[in-house]
Amino acid sequence: MPTKPRPAPVTTDESLEAAKDYAAIIAAAQRPELTVPLVLRADIAVQLQQLRDQIEAARKDAITMADKAEVRKLAKRADELAAAARDATITMLLRGLGPMTFKKLEREHPPVDDDRDDLGLDWHLATFAPALVRACLAGPITVEQWDDLYDNEKITEGQLEELFNVAIQLSRGRVVAPFLPAASVILQGSPESSE
Repeated sequence: MPTKPRPAPVTTDESLEAAKDYAAIIAAAQRPELTVPLVLRADIAVQLQQLRDQIEAARKDAITMADKAEVRKLAKRADELAAAARDATITMLLRGLGPMTFKKLEREHPPVDDDRDDLGLDWHLATFAPALVRACLAGPITVEQWDDLYDNEKITEGQLEELFNVAIQLSRGRVVAPFLPAASVILQGSPESSE
């Protein structure tokens, strides 16, 4: 008896999922990372901000050539300070913690009454923030260098807060598959997509 030709199988999302190599995907898994620049000469950063304000005011009021020369002089000084600030900037690479490590760190820093009652936190903020940054540190500075920065108060409270916020987001934030609609639209309309 002759056999009828079979229709081509319909490709579904389920069949595509079954074809994935989950072991390879899991083996290549990585937690999120982010680099954070940290200016260690806050005095220069403050001077630079003051100079920016002076430049803006001087530019508005500059009428004569002498006024404009003064603006250029201020701009040159700002450029020098910006270079000095860049030279005094380190980059810290932070990597999010896994959930078990994060929970263990939370337990090591239990909240005090103010933390839980006033702020609704599950940890003691004063000790947890620097500990979380330390635990998330992935380079290029060492843990010992971080300890020196924090223990010897070489960073400001604002800088610690910025690092802590990044560490929290990396450790507790949702990770979703990125979809860039603008890129898709651009690629759909490109000559390469019609090939």
